[in-house]
Amino acid sequence: MITTLTKPLRELLKTKEVDATNAVWRLHSRATVFTLAFFTILLSARSYFGEPIDCIASIASDYRKSMNNFCWVLGTFISRDPKFTFASWDVIEIGAQMGHIPQHERLYQKYYQWVPFVLAIQAFLFSFPKHLWRFFEGERLQTLCKDLTSVLPPAEWTAQRRADTSAFLAKESPGK
Repeated sequence: MITTLTKPLRELLKTKEVDATNAVWRLHSRATVFTLAFFTILLSARSYFGEPIDCIASIASDYRKSMNNFCWVLGTFISRDPKFTFASWDVIEIGAQMGHIPQHERLYQKYYQWVPFVLAIQAFLFSFPKHLWRFFEGERLQTLCKDLTSVLPPAEWTAQRRADTSAFLAKESPGK
């Protein structure tokens, strides 16, 4: 049961035969990206997990969705006044007697609209170094180490093979 549940995580963190990274890099470029992408999808799927905002308004249920969209776009606010503990429906209701709370006491909350976008941008920024490394590295380490991960019989380590490996290292060295 546990092995079935952890299989996707093990596949995510599985290393290749030849890998130029370590566990911290894999957590940075794989696990963090997938976690951020998961929460982006979770927050964006509002039709499956309820409404992202529920405006308090005494209106007919036919107009409820329009009012929630209105609140979503314009944002909501709360009062900074510590004495403002009980709010009646007419004070909170959008468009009706909003003057009860002075403008300087309103604390607007508009961050919730941008959370999925910020998470998606963070996921991209966490994965960007991995793709940049793949582009510039070009599987050179894989090519260089492909025979070093298995047993190489001394008979196969010929002078020609040694010369080919030396030529590859000389050609691919950054100092040249």
